[in-house]
Amino acid sequence: MTGTVQNDGKFGVNVWWSVPETAVNGERVAAALEAAGFEEKDMPLPNRRVEVSRAVKSLHNRRGKSNTVTDKTHETPDHIVFGILNQEHVDDETVTYAQNTTVRLNKDTGRVSVDGDAVDEVRAAIRFYKGKITDEDIRYFLRRIICMCMGIPKRPSGGIYFVPARFAGIVESAQVVLDELKTGARLYVENVVNGEQERRYVWEAVETSVESEIQKALDAVDRIERSANAVKNHEMKLDGLNEMVTLYRGLLGKEAEYEEVTQRIQGAVEQVSHKMAELQAAAAVEAAEKAAKPKRAAKTDGKSKRAANGQFVDYAKKVLANEDKNGTGMHYREITLRALEIGLATTGKTPENTMSVRLSMAITDASTGLRRVGRGIYALTESE
Repeated sequence: MTGTVQNDGKFGVNVWWSVPETAVNGERVAAALEAAGFEEKDMPLPNRRVEVSRAVKSLHNRRGKSNTVTDKTHETPDHIVFGILNQEHVDDETVTYAQNTTVRLNKDTGRVSVDGDAVDEVRAAIRFYKGKITDEDIRYFLRRIICMCMGIPKRPSGGIYFVPARFAGIVESAQVVLDELKTGARLYVENVVNGEQERRYVWEAVETSVESEIQKALDAVDRIERSANAVKNHEMKLDGLNEMVTLYRGLLGKEAEYEEVTQRIQGAVEQVSHKMAELQAAAAVEAAEKAAKPKRAAKTDGKSKRAANGQFVDYAKKVLANEDKNGTGMHYREITLRALEIGLATTGKTPENTMSVRLSMAITDASTGLRRVGRGIYALTESE
C-alpha cells in the first residue's frame, strides 16, 4: 500500500477492533481492498484445504442435541481425512462418540468425498464456504495492517496496539475496507498523549515485543533441520526488528535502551546466521556426495574405494599441517569440519565417523605420518 503514510507532528494512536462471526464473498472483498489502496494478498482468499476445513468445523456443536464433534483424523501426502462424531448414549451413566461421517479431501484435485449420515450438511457447508472470506481472514488482515504500521502490542497478550501517528492513515484506510464489507467489524482508534509516562509505556512495549519476537525466531530456527531458506526468512524478520526499533528510537529518543535492544537483536542475528551457514555447508556436502555417486558406480575394482578412504587421511594431514603448529593435536570432529571447508568430499552421511575410523586405521601404519595423542585426538609425527 502506498500514499497513506503521514506525519503531522502527533505522537501516535492506540488501535483495537471487534470482528463478529461472518462470511463475505471473495470478489466483494477484493474490490473493497483495491478501492482502499490495498492488494489482494493483504486479505487473500482461502485455499481449498481451508475451505473444506472450515466447512467441517462449522458442524462442530457441543451444545446442541446431537453434541457433534469434528476433527482432522488423518493426513497423507495426497489426502486429508476429517471425522464428524456424534454423541451416543450407552446407558443412563455412559455416553460415547461414534464417527458417523467421514470427509476426504484430495490435495491434488481438490475433490471431496463424503460418507455417512451428514453428507448433505457437509456438502452444503462446503458450498457455503467456497470463495468466502471469514472473520478469521479479517483478523489476519488487521494484524497485517498493524505490521505495516510498525505497530506494537501494548500488552503481551495483544488486543490493543500502539501505532505511530505517521501511519494513522493506513489504519483509516483499513476502516474504509471494513465499512465496505458491512460485516459489523470495526476498528477503534484512540489518540495517545505525548507525555512522559505514555512514552515510557510505549518503549516498554517495544522492548517486550522485541524480546518475544527474538525468542520466537530462535525457537523456530532451532527446529529447522535442513532448509537454509527457512532460516533466511527468520533472519529477515530479525532485520525487520532493527528497522522497527530504529523508528521508535526516533519517536521516543531512548538512546541507552536503544543500544541495549539492538545488541540483543544483533546477537540473535548472529545465531541465526551461524545456523544458516551450517545448513548451507551441509547442503553443499550433500550435493557433492550426490555428484560423486555416478563415478563410484563406474569403478571396476577397489582402487576408487581406497582412494576415497585415503582422501580422509590426506585432508587430515593438510589440516594438521596448517592449524596444529604446536603438535598438540586436534580432535577428529574439528579435523573433519576444517577438511570439509577446504574441499573434502564425502558420500557418507556421517563424515565425522568416517574420519574417526580412517585416522584410527592410519596410525597403525607408521608411513602415514600420523599419531594419536589422546582419545579422538591426532597429530602429525615428528617427521611431518
